[in-house]
Amino acid sequence: MKTLLWNDPHPHLRLVHEPAQRLPTDLRERKLLPHRGAESTAQLLSHVVVPVFERAWRVELPTLAKLLEWGVERPEIGEPVGVVGLPGPDVEGTATMQAVVLFIDSQGYPLGSARP
Repeated sequence: MKTLLWNDPHPHLRLVHEPAQRLPTDLRERKLLPHRGAESTAQLLSHVVVPVFERAWRVELPTLAKLLEWGVERPEIGEPVGVVGLPGPDVEGTATMQAVVLFIDSQGYPLGSARP
C-alpha cells in the first residue's frame, strides 16, 4: 500500500499491483469475519483473478463509520494489504476499484451489502 486516506466520506487506499504478484494459495481458506452472504463471498473468492499488468489502483472503501462499526482495523503505510474488488471508472487517470473484501494481516473483512 502506497497511500491511505482514512477519513470520511469514503476512505481509500492506493495500491500498486506488480505482475509478479500471484493469487495467495490459501485465499479460499483465509479467515473472514462472520457476515451475511458468506456463501456468496466464498463463491466470489473462488473466482478471483489477478491482473497481469502493472498498475496503480485507487481502492474505494465504505464510509469510515461503517469500517469502524465492522471492526476493520486501519492498515499502516507499507503493510501488505490484499483486496478483492470490482473495477470501476478511472478517477483522475487512476484505475479505481470498489473493495468487496479487504485483507489485512490475513484477516478478511467482507465489505458492503454482505455485512449485517
